[in-house]
Amino acid sequence: MKNKSDTNLLRHYCNLHSGNFLDVGRVHYEHFRDISESVFRKYVSRLSKEGMIQPVSKGLFYIGRQLPEDLDSRILTFFNVKNIHFGESLLFELGIIETKPEYECLRCFYGNKNRHVRGFYFWPIRFTSGLAPKYLFELFDLIDQFEKIPEESMAKYLEEVGTRLSKLNEFDLDHIDVEYKRGVYSKLDNMLKSLHKSTEVMQWYERRKRISH
Repeated sequence: MKNKSDTNLLRHYCNLHSGNFLDVGRVHYEHFRDISESVFRKYVSRLSKEGMIQPVSKGLFYIGRQLPEDLDSRILTFFNVKNIHFGESLLFELGIIETKPEYECLRCFYGNKNRHVRGFYFWPIRFTSGLAPKYLFELFDLIDQFEKIPEESMAKYLEEVGTRLSKLNEFDLDHIDVEYKRGVYSKLDNMLKSLHKSTEVMQWYERRKRISH
């Protein structure tokens, strides 16, 4: 079925999912793969012009005649966001920097690529058993942010790193994936050695890299 029939199928999909979001790439892949992506996007554009769906960001539409007042809250739910900040958002949350970032950077359990959506920047967590603790994500990100720390905030930064180092249980590493460059894990390994703690961080890193490849 093509053209009008396919548009009606998409319209039927939207009727069934009113009040939710239409992620163009995912909906095409999961429900409309018999239609080329370029043609599918034309159908989406048609429904947008009709007012059946409302544009939210690139490739993302709200299914409804108007955007809800609690749009941001619904976006966070849709992207399955956890209260885990990263990048400058983490530094701002911890009081290490004073300037609020343009985007609130959050980890999420949706999709497989980073995305800007309104005032948010989402970074999908690629692997976790669901048991990975928040402190571990923050620890790696803080180490990665070292070069961006203002000199006057270094004491606060080191305090936050130290707090998370004190919680480190290397068994927690098995619940996450390698997401940073090798140097981040090497720095953590050296930190632990400087504290005279036994460490297998680099062994974990090499093992995880082999598995992922």
